[in-house]
Amino acid sequence: MVPTILIVEGHDWIRLSTKNWLREVFQDGDVLEAKNGEEAIDIAQTYQPSVILMDTDLSDMSWKRVTRHIRLVLPSVPVILLTNYESLELQNEAVSAGVNTKILKQRMVNELIPLLRMLLKS
Repeated sequence: MVPTILIVEGHDWIRLSTKNWLREVFQDGDVLEAKNGEEAIDIAQTYQPSVILMDTDLSDMSWKRVTRHIRLVLPSVPVILLTNYESLELQNEAVSAGVNTKILKQRMVNELIPLLRMLLKS
């Protein structure tokens, strides 16, 4: 089975640069993208990705709602929250919504690839 990563990111340039970066690193996998929550839910249901990268700033619905919808269909798929913010409240919301872990966007370059490699191996 080909590993598939779904990027859910509201900002076009971040989504596209992350997609291109991950395609270079994971050449044997597939990298899908969604610009909003509705697309994310549709793509997740259709393609059943191996892992989902979830932005906190979506235009049409909250990341918490999107994550909860996805969890109903794909309860065991890892969801990584990508955020610019660090707070106890966000941590609690992430756990409540079903997020597996979160990464600050400022640390993505160093932390995301090792985490994805670990998740895609298991």
